[in-house]
Amino acid sequence: LESSQTSLERAQSIGRLGGWSRAAGDSEVVISSQLRSLLALDTEKDTFPMASIYDRVHPDERRALGLAIERCETQGLPFALDHRVLPGNGSEHVVHTEGERVRAEDGSFRIEGIVQDVTAGKQVEGQVRTLAYRDGLTGLGN
Repeated sequence: LESSQTSLERAQSIGRLGGWSRAAGDSEVVISSQLRSLLALDTEKDTFPMASIYDRVHPDERRALGLAIERCETQGLPFALDHRVLPGNGSEHVVHTEGERVRAEDGSFRIEGIVQDVTAGKQVEGQVRTLAYRDGLTGLGN
């Protein structure tokens, strides 16, 4: 079990992927060590107030994420969206967040999900888009 846990953490680190979970209606969210690192939460605890996680989301995108999580919790609608996070160290990352509602053994619901840093991929997409419409040497439109 310990070896499997270590392998999982290594895979999450390589993939810049972190997990999260929250009991329906709860104000606390449990996050993985990789997600804690991605959001630059400098503590060793696993549980954080949901508000402190939203504080790391770009202000222009907090509402969309909040609505997606609310619909997931109340209506059972899974979600997937890209949004920006501000880890607090002056940088900005683009992440892909997914979540779904799952039923626990006791019949209650949980919201579980992943957050993956896709900043590098988005930068490459932007460069390809620019090169498709602009000359690479002059910068003039094609």
